[in-house]
Amino acid sequence: MIGREMKKNYVMAQYDLGELQDNRGSAKTKKELMKWQHLIDEWFSSNETLEDREKRG
Repeated sequence: MIGREMKKNYVMAQYDLGELQDNRGSAKTKKELMKWQHLIDEWFSSNETLEDREKRG
């Protein structure tokens, strides 16, 4: 579990959301698109608070 937390922190430290979305938009292959989408998902999950989780269900 610690490794997953480190990865989330790395994604947040290396990229801002706009940069991730721009990179996803300019992906040339499905593999690149999936990579950037995964990093966007990691970015959101690392910024998610307990309150956000409760709203989501």
